[in-house]
Parts: sequence; C-alpha cells; structure tokens
Amino acid sequence: MSGHSIEGHMLTLKDLAVEENITIPEIFKDTSFNKAFDYNINSSQVTLESESLPVLNMYDPNGYNMCYSVTSNYVGFAVTALNSCKETSATQLIQSIENALLDMRTLLEQSQSV
Repeated sequence: MSGHSIEGHMLTLKDLAVEENITIPEIFKDTSFNKAFDYNINSSQVTLESESLPVLNMYDPNGYNMCYSVTSNYVGFAVTALNSCKETSATQLIQSIENALLDMRTLLEQSQSV
C-alpha cells in the first residue's frame, strides 16, 4: 500500500529497450523474470476521497486489472478485462468479490452478537 511496487518500472524498462532498439539486458531474458511477472490479476490499492476509481492499462490481454479503495465507510473495486469469456469475465470476478465481501460482513455481524 506504499506505492513501491516494481513491476511497472521493470516492464517499462524492458519495453523502452525494445522501442529504442537497445540490446535487452539479460535480466529480462531470464525465465524467472517472465515467471515473476506472469499473473492474471494486476491489482492496485488507491487512496481516494471520492468513490470514483481509475482504470489501469492492461498488462495481460487474457487477464484482469483491478483498482480497489478501502476507507472507513467504503470499499470500492474497479475491474477491467479486455476479453470476456469463461476464463476472463470482469462481471463474474466482480460478483465473486461482492459475494466474498457479503460473506465477510455476515461473519463479522455474527461474531459481534456472540
């Protein structure tokens, strides 16, 4: 939540090397680098005073991007996906998140009444 993630910086450096026709440094060719940044959900926590959330650029055309914000009285999510199919459906992901949050609320309410 401190905004010090590295994936954006590293992927940008790799893209710049390709764009500028510079020899790509070995770190970007290593299989561990590609494996470390191969994920289907890219998420970012954002701190906002309003209930509007930004939409992120897509890293993976077969994945999701998600921004979320948590305040004392509000939890918000913005989910995007370039493809909508069985494997990537932003609508289904949002519904699953909502269901999980509602289940958490039920558990918290039940624990307060005990």
